[in-house]
Amino acid sequence: EGENVTLKCVGEGYPPPLVEWRKLNGSTSDRASITNMSMRTNEGNVTRITVELMFTGVSREDAGVYECTVSNLLNAITRSINLTVQYDICEPEHDPVWSISWPLTATGNTAIQTCPGGGESSGLALRECDGIPAAWLDTNVDNCSTVEITKILEEVKLLVFSNSQNFSHSYQTLITELSSITVTAISNEIILPNDLANIITILEDFPQLFLRIDDPAIINEILMNVIDIIDNISNPQNEVAYNILDSKDNKQQSPGAQVLQIAVNIAQLIGNTLTSDNNESANLTIARENIRIEAKLLSEADIRNGINVDFPIESADLLVNSTVPAEAIRKYPGPVTHLHLSNPFLPTDKRFNLSTPVLAVQVAQSNTTEQVNLPENGRVVLSFTLSENHTNATAKCVFWNFESNSWSDDGVVTIRHGTSNNSVQCKATHLTSFAVLVDVQGTTSELGDGLSIVSYIGCCISIVSLLLTSVAIVYWRKTIYKGVPNFIHFNLCLSLVIGLVIFVSCIETAIGNKDGCTTVAVILHYCFLAAFSWMLCEGLHLFIFLNYVFYEGFLSKWYFYLGLGWGLPVPIVAIAAGISNQYYVTDIRCWLSEKKGTIWAFVAPMLLIVLVNSAFLAATLKVLYKTKKIDLFSDDEKFRIKITKSLAISAVALMPLLGGTWIIGFLAIIEHTEVFAWLFAILNSLQGFFIFVFYVLKQEKVRTKVKQSAYLQRLGETVSTMLTKNFSSKSTELDTIKSSKKDTVASVNFTLDEQHHKHQGVSTVISNHPNGKEGLSQ
Repeated sequence: EGENVTLKCVGEGYPPPLVEWRKLNGSTSDRASITNMSMRTNEGNVTRITVELMFTGVSREDAGVYECTVSNLLNAITRSINLTVQYDICEPEHDPVWSISWPLTATGNTAIQTCPGGGESSGLALRECDGIPAAWLDTNVDNCSTVEITKILEEVKLLVFSNSQNFSHSYQTLITELSSITVTAISNEIILPNDLANIITILEDFPQLFLRIDDPAIINEILMNVIDIIDNISNPQNEVAYNILDSKDNKQQSPGAQVLQIAVNIAQLIGNTLTSDNNESANLTIARENIRIEAKLLSEADIRNGINVDFPIESADLLVNSTVPAEAIRKYPGPVTHLHLSNPFLPTDKRFNLSTPVLAVQVAQSNTTEQVNLPENGRVVLSFTLSENHTNATAKCVFWNFESNSWSDDGVVTIRHGTSNNSVQCKATHLTSFAVLVDVQGTTSELGDGLSIVSYIGCCISIVSLLLTSVAIVYWRKTIYKGVPNFIHFNLCLSLVIGLVIFVSCIETAIGNKDGCTTVAVILHYCFLAAFSWMLCEGLHLFIFLNYVFYEGFLSKWYFYLGLGWGLPVPIVAIAAGISNQYYVTDIRCWLSEKKGTIWAFVAPMLLIVLVNSAFLAATLKVLYKTKKIDLFSDDEKFRIKITKSLAISAVALMPLLGGTWIIGFLAIIEHTEVFAWLFAILNSLQGFFIFVFYVLKQEKVRTKVKQSAYLQRLGETVSTMLTKNFSSKSTELDTIKSSKKDTVASVNFTLDEQHHKHQGVSTVISNHPNGKEGLSQ
């Protein structure tokens, strides 16, 4: 805005054309004028006309589409251009989040308004206009707070150190007033971040102050008011305030975790107040819109009879349930509490979303910030219903770890029978606060299921291909596939076949059985590491073979590679399984977990082998290049292209043997793109197929053997048919016919087994034919 702008239009024609500018859907402003109009006619009487539309000090009102039309008696042509005007002023705007109206503000300046809440709040709200084109940044309410809440915080701090006899009534009054303020605040607008922080600070002192109150009526009223306060600040619209506080790095615990901790403490206090008359079972339920607390106390008879404690919550769109088994109750006798927090504003990473409420299950007298470990036969079971938009997502049962201020799945197993329904069951070895996260990056079904289907199909094709390759190596081990290289090929195929068969059949189906799943993961770990070990053997032997042609030392012996291929993975798997046995299971498959870095027991050696084999591949191609270097500088371009293609094919052929396709796997992880994910799924699952193509189908000797076998079989059948027809016409020579048939079959079989004598064998059949040359001509 304010700059001079010139739009130029050039047209030519005969008869001389007319050139016109106009603004589409509007009129040209007074700032625009026609300048530099020029006309030129060439020798063919074609006239060229240039017309410029110039804006002096262009304004935002001048923005739009302008059309230039060039016309004469015979034709008309129109072209358009879009004029965009950037201006450095933020227009007046109403912020719907904080209900503040912001005035017209120049870029680089900060607008100032009173804080939301009117006269009940203090401080000033700020909003900066920045950039060209100018744009409003987020409203800053860091200096805003409600006067009444700040005053209550100050008075509660004084009560902490007060020995006043009127302490109970004073504290009751403050909590009641705070409950009333939060109700009013929620009904009007979003709670201010500073107010949320002050309320959390007030409630954190509650357990300490609560113990100083002995009047049951006051205790009950304070508990109800505190539950109301938690319900009010847990309203979904307050997520903005939680996010603002979360963005500040000056807190060890997120505000959502602090509220959860306070709610768990309240539930524990309510559970500890539960008593039973005549040794009968008792229960208590307190329900609000965003929070529900239940406490149950079993009688001694129920405990002896092994009664479980269930906390079902069912509505039209929600079904959650937690079951504490009798074995856990026997270990921790007393009240069991269940907290249901509908909107736990707890942080997650970018990959996961929180899809369910938080269920916190505790037993009496336990420390609410620590896990209560359960006996082996007393696992707590929790059931959740996922939100509709997460029905097909990968679900993961977790609990909130107050020490690390993050979600964790230690000691929690996810059980989900397919993704067609939206129910998830969690089993835990301890009591704490549980929820279900969903993987929003891996959601679903289209990309995830597609990759899974492609992987399974590719693996099945690879299994068949590797089996055919192994059979070919064994069958022609004395002719085509002789020597150490093919011994290495065979063992690579064997390790891949075992690993892929277990992968396809067990990696997901065994997830329900922890011991079985761990066993599957350990076997897979060993088989795939063994496959990489044999890939290392491939690279090492290839390097020695090409660079040290006459080397016949220890590194060229089959038993060296046997020990390296099958022995190298043993200590790696043994150490990993011994140290991190419990991390050989993930939520959705029997494989190494990322927790405690267990996955690196596979990734680290795999990555090292791929890097070493990449160096071997480079050295191999260098040798091949040197051997064909003269050919590459040949004057015959077609021949040079042929040689270059030969080198490229050699590189591609070596990639499956040396594990080069796994490089794409690292790119898929680093880049998080569908292209690399699909490439990795296709190329890696088809590794066995590529080995079969390059080392069986593409082998000239194999094709020759197959062709010779097929040709000799057809030839044998033809000769046999010839002899049969010839001899069957002579009924007086039946014995001779039978004998000749046997000789023919025997001779043809001989040629199949000893192909280097094939011509001799066939000629023997023909020369033994009674008709001699007649048989040969036939």
